[in-house]
Amino acid sequence: MTTIAYKSGIIAADRRAIVDYHYVNRPIKIWKHSAVGSTRLFGGAGNGPQVEIWKDWIISGGLMEDRPSSLNDSEEYVAGLEIISTVGAEPRIFFHGRFGPAEIIAEFWAIGSGGALALGAMAMGATAIQAVEIASKFDSSTGPEIDWLSFAQPATSQASPS
Repeated sequence: MTTIAYKSGIIAADRRAIVDYHYVNRPIKIWKHSAVGSTRLFGGAGNGPQVEIWKDWIISGGLMEDRPSSLNDSEEYVAGLEIISTVGAEPRIFFHGRFGPAEIIAEFWAIGSGGALALGAMAMGATAIQAVEIASKFDSSTGPEIDWLSFAQPATSQASPS
């Protein structure tokens, strides 16, 4: 699948994807979007086309009443990690699964096949970028190329290579 990790204002993800039992590099799994009063860092793991549908839904506001039905009904699993930063408040972390978002009360979080490895690394002091790098050493579905974005960077639809 992948590893996507968030800690201290930075989201990081590997570029590995598996297509027809072959490893390939998928361009981007994380994004940043700003709207009036808030900024979102978010990333998706799972079926590529479904992740794109999820991404577009998040950019459009991510309201449950507007959630595409394919995200609920699809047999293709999509997991998402969304961090929302609003002016004057601490960032809020959300896990997105088949049934919508659930808030995670934590300072950091990770998802994907290497998520547990990344969580352990961050608990021991690793940054989000280092956590994905560590996961890539032990999870065959996490690749060594890493992209990252931060709340401090200007909003962009591109990820920054490590």
